[in-house]
Amino acid sequence: MRKSISLLFACTIMCMFFTGNALAYTAYSYGTLYLDIDTRPAAQNVNSRLNSIGYSSSYQPSVSAATAYSQMQNANVWFFNGHGGNGYIAFYNPGYRYITGTLHNPPYDNAISQLTGGVLNDCALAVFVACGSGNSDATMGNLLDQSQMNGVDTALGFSGVLDAAKSDYWAQQFAYYLDQQYSIYNAAAQAATDTYYNKFGYGGTNTYVISGSIGATIDPARAGW
Repeated sequence: MRKSISLLFACTIMCMFFTGNALAYTAYSYGTLYLDIDTRPAAQNVNSRLNSIGYSSSYQPSVSAATAYSQMQNANVWFFNGHGGNGYIAFYNPGYRYITGTLHNPPYDNAISQLTGGVLNDCALAVFVACGSGNSDATMGNLLDQSQMNGVDTALGFSGVLDAAKSDYWAQQFAYYLDQQYSIYNAAAQAATDTYYNKFGYGGTNTYVISGSIGATIDPARAGW
């Protein structure tokens, strides 16, 4: 009898362990101390919202591009806030390194186009809060297109130039509305409206570009489809 109870207890613990891990969705929120701006506080706020939604979210301050690139491959939500341009985003750790759409030569040595074979299939949302991150470049490629082509459900960037303070605010409001079960599109739109009225102008946050499932939600937490 004692042996049977012990076996039952062990099985119960194992079931709890595997069930808990199966339901643990992963997210990363990136902020960086650059020479001119600091996006870490906003990224930390976004991280708190992602945890509130139900993700096991990790705040990543001033990490390398290589680290973020590697983490993208096991993320269900991947959220970057910082510098960028047409077809790329920039990390500073120290010195600049980049994640691009297609260019795969140092220092631009982390191209999303290389992430083939379904490694991004579990990513529900990738966010690139950076100037020009929604645009294409003949050399760098397009971050959003490459993300979606390689498995990400929805990718979001910007076509315009972003004001740092306003885009930080937008990122926090966007995450807030995602936590309220808004669709990705509606969260982006409402966050831009909030920025306009509360920060006295859009500061480029109304130039968001969404590729993929614009009507999708990420609350409750989930993996990519």
